[in-house]
Amino acid sequence: MAGPIQAANLGLKRFLRSPKAYRAHLPPDVYLTWLSGGCWLLAEALRRVLGGKLVALGSRGGQVEHVLLLQGEWLVDGDGFSRERTVLRRWREKEGVADPAIWLFDSVAYAGEIPRPPEADVHRLQHDLRAVLGAD
Repeated sequence: MAGPIQAANLGLKRFLRSPKAYRAHLPPDVYLTWLSGGCWLLAEALRRVLGGKLVALGSRGGQVEHVLLLQGEWLVDGDGFSRERTVLRRWREKEGVADPAIWLFDSVAYAGEIPRPPEADVHRLQHDLRAVLGAD
């Protein structure tokens, strides 16, 4: 990782781990973390700022566990910008997902498996991400 991606990655991770981001965007009665309950919120806000597509992660042929942004060759979530092999390894080793796979996310089909973020929450986070990522 080098250049603009590295700078964006550092800025994104710094922001997402800040108390301000948690207070403003992850109310404890709605979301737990960016990786647990807040992933669709983050992925959708990132998609609106950076472009790309939403993808799902879960066990091959199983339930959706996570939503990420696919932007070119990068997957972006609460852990920042990562390559596919890194994300799959992380979810296999740290999250215990057997045989993890990534596929295009269908917001209608998977709405019951992942908490759908309210539009107002996405809009507020999108606004802050534009400033963090220099996408004004």
